[in-house]
Amino acid sequence: MSQNKEEYRVFCQSTLQLPLFMQDWWLDIVCGDSWEVALFKDNGGNILGVLPYFLSAHWGLKVIKMPALTPYMGIWIDYPANLTKLESKYRLEKKVATELIKQLPKVAYYAQRHTTLFKSHLPFHWQGYQQTNFYTFIIYKEALANASFNFKSSIRNEIQRAEKIVTITETDDLDLFYELNKQSFQRQKIEIPYTLSFLQKLDGALKSRDRKIIYIAKDKEGYSHAAIYLVWDDDTMYSLMIGANTKLRSSGAVQLLLWNGIQLAIEKNLNFDFEGGMMANIENIFRAFGGKMVPYHKIYKGGNLFFRLISALRSV
Repeated sequence: MSQNKEEYRVFCQSTLQLPLFMQDWWLDIVCGDSWEVALFKDNGGNILGVLPYFLSAHWGLKVIKMPALTPYMGIWIDYPANLTKLESKYRLEKKVATELIKQLPKVAYYAQRHTTLFKSHLPFHWQGYQQTNFYTFIIYKEALANASFNFKSSIRNEIQRAEKIVTITETDDLDLFYELNKQSFQRQKIEIPYTLSFLQKLDGALKSRDRKIIYIAKDKEGYSHAAIYLVWDDDTMYSLMIGANTKLRSSGAVQLLLWNGIQLAIEKNLNFDFEGGMMANIENIFRAFGGKMVPYHKIYKGGNLFFRLISALRSV
């Protein structure tokens, strides 16, 4: 194990604000041994900035990419409490990001989706990286208590209709959840990008830390309409995965499941991140819940001619 990883593991234990998807145990599962981390320290040796990354390979070439079921990684900064001036904050962000970028290994291609907390991609831009905005919808904790008032009327109608058809219960039936989740990918003619065994391993780690719940919607006949897999850290609850029975999608069960997730976030005093919004049909549903549309950066760079051409085509 590298010195940086050893120090990062200690840092993860003592830093409660670190997002779920950047914690060492999460990276161990989704990346195996193929992750590393760049660190920025102040003059006293305290870690102020981190950049964990997943090293993989394509066609024999090293690449940095996003691991499965991990919506955000990238740079995270632990801002000192006495940093109150905006100029000082921006200066620190530039210094931290510039140093972390220098520590990245040379690879054929780099692509990471950074957290919604990372606002400025300028240090990457100055080093020849490209950027595009992705979007998610978030209901922040201060607005959660009155969240239903911001629902589009169609969402209220869907929820009320679903309440007459299905009952929501908690479940640990991963086989059933996986089958429903797989159907959601099949409708888009996409192969599900993770295996059941992978999900079982991740689920075990989340369950042992009390960081997840699965809700399932079933009707009186016992048919499963939909299910949602929610995870959380100390700040935010994420709608990580949703699965729906292709033949029973009109019941409104997905909307009711999301409403149950929002209510759980209210109980836990957490933000609720719908974790998505780039696909038109998904954006329509998530937007209707009245959350704030929040941008986050996908930053990428081709390190050789082949991947530079891919990057150029993607930026057109």
